[in-house]
Amino acid sequence: HIMSLLLLAAASPNYQSLANSVRTEHPRLFLTVEQLPEFKRHALTGAKEYYELLEKRLANYTRQPQLHLRPDLAKIEDGKLVFLKKVNDQNAAIYAFVGCGGYPALDCTIAYLVTGQQEYRDMAWEYLQLHLDFLRLAERSRIMPEWFHCRRLAALVAYDWLYNDLTPEQRREFIVPMLEHVRNIQHADYTHNVGGFSTGNYGDPGLQWYAGLAAFRDGFADEIAEELLHHGFENQRLMMEQREALSQGTGFLVSSCTDYSFGAYPWASFNFLRTLRSACTFDATAIWPHIRNYANFFDWMAITDPTSPTGFRDFGWGDATHTYNALSCRQMYTHLAQIIDLYPEEAPRARALQQSLAPDLQHLPQHLGDIAYPFLPFVMLDFQPAGQGHAPAGARSQATAAFFPTCGLLVMRSGTAPESTYAAFKGGSGQESHQHYDKNSFIIYRQGFQALDSGLRGATAQHLAYFPQTVAHNSLLIRMPDEPLAESWLPANTPAFDRSILRNDGGQYSLDGAKSFGFDISDYHAATGGDATACYRQEKCAEAIRQFVFIKPDYFIVYDRVASRLPEQEKVFLLHTEGQPQPLSDGSWRSQAAQGALFLKTLLPDKAIAVSLGGPGREFYTNGVNFPPTEQQQKQIETSQTWAGQWRLEISAREEQTQARFLHLLQTSSADRQEMISSNAIATATDDGVEFTAANGDICRVLFHRQGSVVGNITIRRQVQLILDRPLPGR
Repeated sequence: HIMSLLLLAAASPNYQSLANSVRTEHPRLFLTVEQLPEFKRHALTGAKEYYELLEKRLANYTRQPQLHLRPDLAKIEDGKLVFLKKVNDQNAAIYAFVGCGGYPALDCTIAYLVTGQQEYRDMAWEYLQLHLDFLRLAERSRIMPEWFHCRRLAALVAYDWLYNDLTPEQRREFIVPMLEHVRNIQHADYTHNVGGFSTGNYGDPGLQWYAGLAAFRDGFADEIAEELLHHGFENQRLMMEQREALSQGTGFLVSSCTDYSFGAYPWASFNFLRTLRSACTFDATAIWPHIRNYANFFDWMAITDPTSPTGFRDFGWGDATHTYNALSCRQMYTHLAQIIDLYPEEAPRARALQQSLAPDLQHLPQHLGDIAYPFLPFVMLDFQPAGQGHAPAGARSQATAAFFPTCGLLVMRSGTAPESTYAAFKGGSGQESHQHYDKNSFIIYRQGFQALDSGLRGATAQHLAYFPQTVAHNSLLIRMPDEPLAESWLPANTPAFDRSILRNDGGQYSLDGAKSFGFDISDYHAATGGDATACYRQEKCAEAIRQFVFIKPDYFIVYDRVASRLPEQEKVFLLHTEGQPQPLSDGSWRSQAAQGALFLKTLLPDKAIAVSLGGPGREFYTNGVNFPPTEQQQKQIETSQTWAGQWRLEISAREEQTQARFLHLLQTSSADRQEMISSNAIATATDDGVEFTAANGDICRVLFHRQGSVVGNITIRRQVQLILDRPLPGR
């Protein structure tokens, strides 16, 4: 891994060589002067439907435009913007207005380049001036202009594409204050988006590269332009190298929270690669190929569900909203289209996955509400849509599992049909963003979420006290009195609440330190595990090891070795469900959600204590307090099928000891099944384990080493034949 990073660094372009290769002429951003004839033709042919939509937007634009305030949200007082209420996670000036000039300026510029009509050039210039007025008002008011830098980028692209038809005075009038804004906001002492290379890079740091390119060596504030280009390049380079290291060839993109990795995060990679080509004539797709395998990541994180608005469900890792767990696919067709455009060798799989999307998602975004970068359809000059249709056979991998090493994430499934079983286990720590204190936790889906990540994201105390904490996940607790709450971010617009009551309910306190055991996969099973000892405070945790085994199609074995520092520090196995767990006569538990069900049998410890917590007023209960969601979220929970988690099982040992061993067998099924398969616990001189006969007659036996080395073994016999005999991942 270190050697690959060294080779990557050696191949990466350096700033000076790129600076010397920046085109002297315009346009430079996403488009070149040589491409202008093809750009015009493409707008009226391959991108015709998008140009027709653009023409409809043009009909709403006016000469001498003005900023239109939303009087229900804000007012102007003493020349400054004042919000009347809190909006979204954090107030941004754009929320107070119907537009700010950036997107209209770009639309008018595209229309001018296509038609040559002077009126569109003049309108574009007026909207660029309006955009500057908007930025000045935001700065005066000490309010960030926007959370995403997309509108400002649109204005920069419009300026760059319009450059040859502006007078020197007009160029200076726009670009100098624009550059000053981009430079100044990097160090603003009020709330703004400082998110940079380690996240989505759509905040203020990520804008520097594009601002620098737009003005580089044009004779207008050259010193600022060079500074921004240099800082911007370093920001983008660090982003690409980190993304490369996190992907490790799997397509994993920054975070297992797909609201981000399938939404805004890919754009920064695509946009940088495209502008390296257009501005510097430099093709970096082979140097930083992490996005090439992105389709693989999408394939494995997508749970097939035709009842979902997007056709898929999301596992719900990290800062996912959890309300409906609909997979974020609104931009996926576009992301896959960019892969086809930049990496033609990946086209067959990417096209097949495009056709697996819901029919209304099988297109490039058709209006500004769907896309933050409206220039894209017009610069993908060679992209040819495949047309709507059903995914061909073999579009999705038929393997049992896929491993994403950055965070020790093993994704497993029995198939890709709606009735298949899907599961995921996270056993490692990585530099992924928007993660939770969820190491060694798992999620299981069978016609609904049967073991889920619980809690709801939002501007409430729950976002800090429950949602990211270990108690909200299918992991392990080691309870210690008055343990400080683990740190997490909180939306800026969260109403004030009493933080003195917040405590850590036995969970992890560090996002780092978990060590994955890797994985093993066959046609019959998948296995993984992790050591999360370092994620818990050393005052309470001596060992926190979990091994996780999936046997196709419906069975899971979870083995935990847990040791506390003191006997009285309670050790707890957690299982979160949507439906209320019900005890059965054989000692197992059954819960049901949607059209599926989950059974759980505790094989260790002997005579375990099982407590069912949840129901109205106790769904998000921790340390004696229930942390309710927002009123809107509560209404959604009461009126529709949501996946925030209503119940949890807490399983603990009856006797106080420093060491505990948990062994659980879980089985998924359709909702009509009422009984769990029978099983037998195994205890040898060195191992704990379980043996059971699967529904197809296979005899499955899984053993785990009780102490010392983390080892184990799985065997599966089919009639008289031993079809599987493998060691389990460990150390």
